[in-house]
Amino acid sequence: MLYRNILKLISGHLPQLRAGLQLWEHDNNTYTIFCDGRIIAIIGYVELWEGVCEIFLIPSIYLKKYTLSFMKVLKNLKDTPVLDKFHRVQIRGLDDELHNRFNSFFGFVEEGTLRKYDQKGNDFKIWARVK
Repeated sequence: MLYRNILKLISGHLPQLRAGLQLWEHDNNTYTIFCDGRIIAIIGYVELWEGVCEIFLIPSIYLKKYTLSFMKVLKNLKDTPVLDKFHRVQIRGLDDELHNRFNSFFGFVEEGTLRKYDQKGNDFKIWARVK
């Protein structure tokens, strides 16, 4: 049910993410972060090819209310052994102050700008952590 609602929300904005989520649904690489019984975010990764993965994060409407708890959970996940099998971990995000600070805080290094990347013409940045 929640999965279908998420797909409805994102289908108009990032159709490639919708297709990706459908593929990732059964990979056991996706985690749900709860606080006070509410879903705060869904986070996971997809292996693009051997040694390389991309992280995705889908925030809920409750993220602002539980930002501190959310950041504590993510800080604990930052160096999770699950990602040790990858020599490159990457993430894409909007090119704005919030996303840039967030990705930098978690040790990602900016690699470039994806100009007019989404359907609305927003620029995104690609970030990576490389061993």
